[in-house]
Amino acid sequence: MKIPKSCKLVKTKQYYYHITDKDYEDTVTWKPRNWGENRSEEEPKTPKICVGSSVYHCLCALPLGFSKYYIYKTEKKEVAYFPFKVNDDHLTREKWLLHTTNFIRVGYIPSNNIDEIQNSHAPIGDGCEENKQNCIRIKNYIKSAIQNNRKWITTLSKKGIRVI
Repeated sequence: MKIPKSCKLVKTKQYYYHITDKDYEDTVTWKPRNWGENRSEEEPKTPKICVGSSVYHCLCALPLGFSKYYIYKTEKKEVAYFPFKVNDDHLTREKWLLHTTNFIRVGYIPSNNIDEIQNSHAPIGDGCEENKQNCIRIKNYIKSAIQNNRKWITTLSKKGIRVI
């Protein structure tokens, strides 16, 4: 695939995360696509897989409203690109994978914890102050859960999950 000139390479390979309300297989291969449920109409039609460097960043990018979220992690460290024409990437730190990529399901966030996160989560805005406040609320929820040893995420992998 030809890489658009506007896509700038992230200098370091790393593991990336993708969160979805859909329960796919334990391992899944995704191909970049130019449409998606959580993309704004202003985003470029560049075929991509939207990912985050942590669970927190993925949660900031999603509208909450589902009962359970599944957490997928790239099978190996991957080359990614900085997005362009994405309103909230300064908050979500979204990256794009522009090649077919293998992911492993590493965990999920149970419905009761989604309810708790949603109660601290205002409606999503488009990269505006509301979205910034949502990200702060989500981070505070995660930090509180960690500090209080409250299990808010169920891990399926011994390799660990980067939550923040």
